[in-house]
Amino acid sequence: MKRIKTFIVILGILLIYSNLFGQTEIEKKGLEAITEKGVLAQLEFLSSDWTEGRETASKGNDLAADYIAGMFKVYGLKPAGDFETIRTRRRSIFEFAPSRKKRTYFQNFQLIEYKPGDNICLKVHYKDGNIKRTVIFNYKTDFVINVSDYAEEYTAPVVFVGYGITDKEKNYDDFENIDVKGKLVLRISGYPGHLDTTSNAYKVFRPKDRMELYRLRRKKNESLMKSGAIGVLEINTTGDISRSWVTNKPYRWKTPFYEGDTPPPTGYERRMKLVTDKFIPEPAVVQISNRIANILLKGSGINIEKFEKNVAENLTPASRILVDKYVSIKTSVNSKVVSTQNVLGYIEGENPDEIIVIGGHYDHLGKHKGYIWNGSDDNASGTVAVMEIAKAFMATGVKPKKSVVFATWSGEEKGLLGSKYFVDHPFKPLNNIVMNINFDMISRDSENDKEGNKVSATYTCHAVQLKEFLETYNKVTGLDLSLRGSSKPSGGSDFAPFAAKNIPIIAFMAGFHPDYHQPTDEVNKANIKKMTKIIKLGFLNAWKVANLEGKLIWDKNAKETGPRRPF
Repeated sequence: MKRIKTFIVILGILLIYSNLFGQTEIEKKGLEAITEKGVLAQLEFLSSDWTEGRETASKGNDLAADYIAGMFKVYGLKPAGDFETIRTRRRSIFEFAPSRKKRTYFQNFQLIEYKPGDNICLKVHYKDGNIKRTVIFNYKTDFVINVSDYAEEYTAPVVFVGYGITDKEKNYDDFENIDVKGKLVLRISGYPGHLDTTSNAYKVFRPKDRMELYRLRRKKNESLMKSGAIGVLEINTTGDISRSWVTNKPYRWKTPFYEGDTPPPTGYERRMKLVTDKFIPEPAVVQISNRIANILLKGSGINIEKFEKNVAENLTPASRILVDKYVSIKTSVNSKVVSTQNVLGYIEGENPDEIIVIGGHYDHLGKHKGYIWNGSDDNASGTVAVMEIAKAFMATGVKPKKSVVFATWSGEEKGLLGSKYFVDHPFKPLNNIVMNINFDMISRDSENDKEGNKVSATYTCHAVQLKEFLETYNKVTGLDLSLRGSSKPSGGSDFAPFAAKNIPIIAFMAGFHPDYHQPTDEVNKANIKKMTKIIKLGFLNAWKVANLEGKLIWDKNAKETGPRRPF
């Protein structure tokens, strides 16, 4: 009897051990379907010159979409996109041709593509003693402006807001006790201490890398949006930006991949927005010359050099209204409507009303002036992850308990447009979606990843099981895993629209690198071994959640964990 009890205990331990490490026979079949050769082959095609950088609403983007849809069909996924009407052939001209609707793999949506027009003007109104003056400045002589998809004309008072940063964690707020609603804000580029690397402010705000700097800029614009300001006039204190508008110097443009007498291609020339029923005004962002800045600051008591030194030492904002200073802005826009598509396939689970969405964007920056941004890491790698996990799910031969949608998004580089559209027009009602897993840039090593094995995973901390699942299944893959549990995950990738709707997320990223958004982001720099392990880790977590009974456990009191930014 004692031996039987001992046997039962040992058997129970073995079963628990097996479950912990995700090594059931079913899961093994899925893992075996994900191979380095398969990963590399998919990555090579998606990031090849044939797809021309996959820019949203381009031929290369459509080609990539067709390829992904074809692979979804090969794997046996059901289409989860729009319906199309198919008319059957009629036998004679007198016979009515019946039609039927068929679901496709494509979720189509329309965008407004826009760029600045020819009629753009900026005026500064101010008092010079008892005289009211108006000075008219020309576009690309004293200012440039990021126009929205509509033309506008307005005059507004100006408020100085320092760096325009609100950061509660760092106890710094340039917008505190200042009303900027309906006004233009005058903002300094950079961040507190950016000109003094020995200052306390620099240690507090210094971005670790280009990605962190990008996030800081985005956060500044988010603070601007929340403030109610109608626009920003930005001063560049690291140099006179008018130098970039010079027209007569040969070969004045030099980058690591380009030298010429015309501006280098950027990959950002085609700006787009979703076509919506609502008019949503956006703050204009205007880069101004030093002489415009000097007119606006004259008589205000603000000296930019002294202000920056004081903030670097004391982290004390000095925002204020600029008395009797007004700016008029007039813009014009050239725009047109274009279309693109998300690619959606799904596996119907035993419970079709509970859905996991596994996604990654397939668009990138395209082809410009003979240069191709192939975007191998960003984000052909994440697209391959979605396809490989779809293949792994089908390889198990078992229907999961929950339905799983495999989604590759378009329009991410234009502002998360594809994932935003999906969240507003989901495959099934939004409250049916129990989780989103996102893959973005999973094939490269950051500068501090000397072993080539680091990966970060941001997850919703209130879904308390996710941390356990990630740590448990990483014992199978053996990655150097950095976890960040966030109460409201946000950022510049396609998990953000899901997190904004309180849908639990996991977001994988391998690391940031100098080839980010450069034509040099090529497949020959990919760490295929690490990428394959990340995909396997994603599969194991997806399979686990897809086979849970009910939704993830939600603890509203769970605390955030891990580094503020994994890299």
